[in-house]
Amino acid sequence: MKQILARAQLLKFLDGMDQLLMKVFVSTIQNGNNHLVILSGSNDLIISTLLATLKIPVLPNLIIANHLHFSEEENYLVFEPFHPGPTGCPFCPSILCKGAALEAYIRQNGPFDLIYYTGMLGAGVIPNLNKPQNLLQF
Repeated sequence: MKQILARAQLLKFLDGMDQLLMKVFVSTIQNGNNHLVILSGSNDLIISTLLATLKIPVLPNLIIANHLHFSEEENYLVFEPFHPGPTGCPFCPSILCKGAALEAYIRQNGPFDLIYYTGMLGAGVIPNLNKPQNLLQF
């Protein structure tokens, strides 16, 4: 378990992503109406471990990702998909539809004046998202 977490701490952000996350996090502290939500096809354990390595540890309002945890009694990793079954989305893997997950978050926690969404490695656009007028994807 410790070896996996130690390796996760060695992972690097894409250029500029760490600064962007820290700036957004600071803005959530300064303005309680701002939310920082991490939406990733990765897993919450690796993401939270990586966020803790930043100069300003980033604590998002929510990490929307697949769930990964250690089973202490068996000493192995347990992977639980965000969506337990097929989502019906032709664009996303069956374990996590980012459009559906983001729409659900907005519905439950919004409305928001402005929504920024960015991704990495071509995942910056959510093609199936019922895009609200106040969404900027970059």
